[in-house]
Amino acid sequence: MNTEQFYLRVEQLLKEYCWSRNRLAKESKVPKSTIYNMMRDRNEPKLETFFEIIDGFHIPLGKFVNPETDEKEYTTAQIELLKLTEGFSTSQYERVLAYAQAVSQEPKK
Repeated sequence: MNTEQFYLRVEQLLKEYCWSRNRLAKESKVPKSTIYNMMRDRNEPKLETFFEIIDGFHIPLGKFVNPETDEKEYTTAQIELLKLTEGFSTSQYERVLAYAQAVSQEPKK
């Protein structure tokens, strides 16, 4: 994926998600000024920023690069959650599951 393809994909996802650049900055934890400057100047993003933006959209890298892929990949957050819950007891899993179900029913911001 070249730099222009990266920016086209970011713009596509912003439209698809109905997000502003502000929202992307919030979700990706990349400063608003960085997002705005990157999108305006179309400079090649730093590798760390590239991954932070993809994580901000909550999609795996493969889905960012190839939206048509059906291959199941995990986002960084999903992998971290799996690592954190490794070795949980049944009751701990049940509490985490109940919390996740409640959060999933909250209106999206």
